[in-house]
Amino acid sequence: MATRNRIYIDKKLVPLADRLVFRNIPGSESEQGVFRDTRELIAFAATIGYKFSHKRTVHVNGREIKLSAVERIQLGGIELVEALAVAETGDIEILSKENEVRRAEILEKYANGGLERIEAISGDRTALEEIVNIIKAEYAIDDKQLEVVDLLSERL
Repeated sequence: MATRNRIYIDKKLVPLADRLVFRNIPGSESEQGVFRDTRELIAFAATIGYKFSHKRTVHVNGREIKLSAVERIQLGGIELVEALAVAETGDIEILSKENEVRRAEILEKYANGGLERIEAISGDRTALEEIVNIIKAEYAIDDKQLEVVDLLSERL
């Protein structure tokens, strides 16, 4: 369970996290990871969890991540944590010092929800295939859009 300065990946989701985070361990599945470190994975997973309104409570603490590490992501770490908290609560008071634990809980639930969603669609694919398929699914052109593109290309 989240604390003032730490969040957790549920123990059940740690193997998935290990596949997605690159670690140069010969023979390991993590050699094919997509993310440089766990904090980048957490940021991505939290946005997936939020996008699909999928939260998951941690039942058994697995991997620990310092909240400050996520906040220090060079491009938008703290902004992500704060934006998720404000979006979830609809109240800017969530940004006050007294609400640090609540912000951590929100991030933790969305991150674990996102990981659970990734796990549900991943099957036996590699980490890269999993992430590419998530992105493709989000930006896939449907049949009607494809027809418009075809018509436009014929006119050009």
